[in-house]
Amino acid sequence: MRTFLSAIFFVALLATCSANKQTASKADVYAWSIGTLTELATIYPTSFQTMIETAYMPDGLDFTKANLNYDKNSNMQLSLDSVDKKTLRNIGIISSLAEYCDLEWVSNNFSPMMQWQRLHVSVKERNGYQIRVVGFIHGFAQGSADGWLQKNSAKCEQVRRILKGRLFSDKF
Repeated sequence: MRTFLSAIFFVALLATCSANKQTASKADVYAWSIGTLTELATIYPTSFQTMIETAYMPDGLDFTKANLNYDKNSNMQLSLDSVDKKTLRNIGIISSLAEYCDLEWVSNNFSPMMQWQRLHVSVKERNGYQIRVVGFIHGFAQGSADGWLQKNSAKCEQVRRILKGRLFSDKF
């Protein structure tokens, strides 16, 4: 009986977690990412803003399916807007700082973000072109922030304090 009740509780907990992830809107995620970056920027008063600007994907970057090694015959179209791209940039920067400061960024920031993204695209796109682009934008921002961190060492004690309880999996 105890095992049965535990199983029911676990399924209910999973359903609640999934419902929370599905109900978080793009605006909620964007607001969280901006708030987190704003807090992190207080550690680096001058150079952090420059890093944020360089981590943004250039507008002319070629997202063609050929460049992303995806089926060129697919009819899927990219449906990310500028808020989506900024949010992904912000999350990539947060991932970079978390990784640099030895926080578990894959399971606490990147993977939950990708899962949330999959919940907000069509079934066809969940493992396809759109998801590859999402990962690509996140990776571009993360790589840009990594380069910045090589020149401007992170103040990891402060970064850990700010990110404690604020990574993607903690919020959504």
